[in-house]
Amino acid sequence: MGVVLAHRKAIEVCAVEQGHQRPNEHGTLVMRFSILPNGRVGSVAPATEALKKTYLARCLGREIPRWRFSKHLKAGDPIAFPFKF
Repeated sequence: MGVVLAHRKAIEVCAVEQGHQRPNEHGTLVMRFSILPNGRVGSVAPATEALKKTYLARCLGREIPRWRFSKHLKAGDPIAFPFKF
C-alpha cells in the first residue's frame, strides 16, 4: 500500500485526465499486476472488462510498471488493486 500511496500524484493525474475525457463516467477500475522477486512490476493489465479501453487503464498501465517494491524471495500471486475515479 505504501508504494501505491507514494505514487498518488501520478494516479491523480491519470484520473483527472480521465475526467476531462469522460466527465460523466465514474467507477472503480481494478488493475491486476504482479511483483517480481527483484521488486519490479511484472505483467500489468486492467481486470475491469468494461473499463479496459479507457484513458485511465492505459495511463495506469504505463505508470504501474515504474513502481518499485521491496525485494523478496519469490514472486507472489498477482495483485488486484482498485482505483476509484
